[in-house]
Amino acid sequence: MGRDRPFHALPYRHRVSVLGRNGPFPAAEGHACPLARPDTGDPLPDGTLEQARNGVPPGFKCSTRARPPRRTAAFPPHPRFPDMPANLDTDLLRAFVAVAEHASFTRAGETLGRTQAAVSQQVRRLEETVGKRVFERDTHGVRVTRDGEVLLAYARRMLTLNDEVLALMRRSPTVASVRIGTPDDYATMLLPEVLARFNAAYPEVMVEVVCDNSPDLVAEIDRGRYDLALVTRRAGDTAGELVRREPVAWVAPPLDPAPPPGHRPVERLDPLPLALFPKGCVVRDLAVAALDTMGRDWRVAFTSKSVVAVHGAVMGGLGVTAMECCTVPAGLRRIGAAEGFPDLPDIDIALHRARGEAPKPVRLLADAIHDLVGRQMLGGRPPAPAAGTAVGAVGRVA
Repeated sequence: MGRDRPFHALPYRHRVSVLGRNGPFPAAEGHACPLARPDTGDPLPDGTLEQARNGVPPGFKCSTRARPPRRTAAFPPHPRFPDMPANLDTDLLRAFVAVAEHASFTRAGETLGRTQAAVSQQVRRLEETVGKRVFERDTHGVRVTRDGEVLLAYARRMLTLNDEVLALMRRSPTVASVRIGTPDDYATMLLPEVLARFNAAYPEVMVEVVCDNSPDLVAEIDRGRYDLALVTRRAGDTAGELVRREPVAWVAPPLDPAPPPGHRPVERLDPLPLALFPKGCVVRDLAVAALDTMGRDWRVAFTSKSVVAVHGAVMGGLGVTAMECCTVPAGLRRIGAAEGFPDLPDIDIALHRARGEAPKPVRLLADAIHDLVGRQMLGGRPPAPAAGTAVGAVGRVA
């Protein structure tokens, strides 16, 4: 076989293992240590490893039989960075928690979809990593040690955080925002509950609300400026999706319980002062047309796109207004035929969608509007108070 042959020239069957810190190194069978230097191929002097400074690292020993080194840690120190701390593998922690919760390696394996042997190996690797025993095993079963109890609390927290991060990063992509246009009165009186529930269910979706007159909103959604538009249309029109039909009422300030001498309620003034939304508002057009039909003189005393401003103007006695019953605030007074005012036709609250296939958040918000706003008219909202009664308070008939 040639005792003087360098090691790299020996047949494989004559090789055994030299075990050391960094893994197996070959040696020749039946010899003290006739190893060859890996850089030159020359035999090592004196048959010792300590003199092979540029070949096999010092501190190794020869063995006449091959066997794997005993592992003392699941993650041995990095050869270049021996002080680098080891990391806890979440798979090992998950196996550990499962065994602790089921008090059984077999049931833990069934939960994790692994064999009992695989779970046992994972727990052994975890014990090697932390340097502590985490379970005591006896004929009665498995119980967590005192060190295991400490680790168990941290393991659960780490797994919870791990699962939260993965769920956050793997969530399906959504649109950055849903842009909806609506008149100011609907944004103030109808949409708050809808938007609150939608945000609770889909907090990652930002909703942008833009207020404008209904005709302008319909024109803009056709141009693709909005995803949705909740608008007012005349009853019977077919544009958009009907959400609900809403009655329209005349609204006046509350009566003064101790009026000064000669005082007349604002609805009895001639010409009649009106507090209205700007031109283009459907309800404004209906109110003005009804007054013109009955021959009642009128003048615009106040105008604003803000429903809060219109409410304030009416409350301050600047004039009367016409608005959907669902937008009449508490404290204002509905008036009608008893005060000499004509009946106003109902209007439709309609929803328009942008052309094309809408993203899922847009569809979900549209469904919420139909459900919540539409349902209020179908029985979820109490009947409107009779004309002449202050809304939200015990009023008095004029």
